[in-house]
Amino acid sequence: MRLVRDLRFQSHAVLALQEVAEAYLVGLFEDMHQFVSPIS
Repeated sequence: MRLVRDLRFQSHAVLALQEVAEAYLVGLFEDMHQFVSPIS
């Protein structure tokens, strides 16, 4: 049973990392868009 609990915890950790990575990349692309838009 401990293995199942550990795997469940790991899956939640992976989902949390995915959320953080997506939010970071979206913010990065939004910032880049602000710098590129005046040039276009």
